[in-house]
Amino acid sequence: MAYHSSKSVDGRADIFVATPILDPTVTSFHCDGLLDIYLHAPPKTRFARRHAFQRDIVRARSRLARQFIESPCTHLLFIDGDNVPNSAALHGMLKADRDVVACPYPRREIHPPLKPGDVSTCLRYSYIPFEGAKTDHKECVQIKGIGFGFILIKRAVIEHLTEACKWKVTPEAVMALNASDVPDEHKDAIRWALRNQFVDDFPGNNNVETTAVFSLVNTVDGKMLGEDYSFSARCFEEGIKIFMYLGKGSPVEHDGMMRFGQSNSPGVVHDGGDSPLPFIGSVAKTIPEAEPYRTDDA
Repeated sequence: MAYHSSKSVDGRADIFVATPILDPTVTSFHCDGLLDIYLHAPPKTRFARRHAFQRDIVRARSRLARQFIESPCTHLLFIDGDNVPNSAALHGMLKADRDVVACPYPRREIHPPLKPGDVSTCLRYSYIPFEGAKTDHKECVQIKGIGFGFILIKRAVIEHLTEACKWKVTPEAVMALNASDVPDEHKDAIRWALRNQFVDDFPGNNNVETTAVFSLVNTVDGKMLGEDYSFSARCFEEGIKIFMYLGKGSPVEHDGMMRFGQSNSPGVVHDGGDSPLPFIGSVAKTIPEAEPYRTDDA
């Protein structure tokens, strides 16, 4: 079934705040950021909050996505435990009303400036651009993929991908298996290998079957994408557009041995050309270029 973009109703947003945590700690700056978005949220905004203590990031994000679907919330907001969110960025992301919109955040690295004396370019950001994409009137630019440290996803996207991603292969391939000459005693084992679901047996999850919408994708050129770029690749395949928000409050900060972000960088501008947001990484060409791809407000 084709995906159809949706618009928010009357500015309402019931936000499911989800944080996958590798160990039972988050930074104090992260907590300060959460307090900021809770205290200064736009009108008609309510929050629910869950975290997943799990070292398997695919399982953690997929579990949180399932718990989001079980809730009445309208938006899923991933905020990583080392990300420092702010209310200005959340305001802008909600106002943009995109199906998937993320804030960039710097890698926890300091590099020589791209231009002598320009300290704003000492930070690097990971995302996959569309060649020649321009920032629109909502201060967003369409991209192919981005890290998921601070990303807002509409309910319709998770519902669609949960159904579309139940199998690692197409439904037609499963039907072909069912009609094949493979002995019946082997078919069940093969079907389980082809499924993109797992039984979540973590305490408190009641062994619920969960679709791994963040399971890792192997590309045709032999590379394995991370869980965030794998989700991005699935969005691309399903015709779901991903945007990067570049307005007030963006980029958000990334906490580590120091705070990387606005405190040591004066902000960013994306103009489709040279930018203080150069792509760093080796997966830029693993998601194919778009065919004629609409970038309007539809």
